[in-house]
Amino acid sequence: MVDSTGALVSEMHEALLKAFMRTFQKRYFRTTAEVADLVIAPLEGPATYLANENKVQVHPAVAPFPKLARIVILNALIHCKLFKENGDADTAEGPRFQNEVKKLLEAGAYKGLL
Repeated sequence: MVDSTGALVSEMHEALLKAFMRTFQKRYFRTTAEVADLVIAPLEGPATYLANENKVQVHPAVAPFPKLARIVILNALIHCKLFKENGDADTAEGPRFQNEVKKLLEAGAYKGLL
């Protein structure tokens, strides 16, 4: 796969991002049903959670940057959790979303990333 700048995004990047996601799910989202998959795909933003497919998509330009990729994966997992709780992913990233970010900060999820 080639990103928007023409750089090659390897299967290794995708496998690494999937491993990050699985680790985060086990460590910080144990009470939420797991996301089925993560794929690298052209997007408008850096990452998204597709509720109808139960998967996370990450933009190819983000994939080669492990710290940034982990941050956007955490972001997508928050949207996933909120959607699975009550059918609203809080795409506006309001108080429910901000509360989840705070919990993750306190749990150390962003340590070494920010």
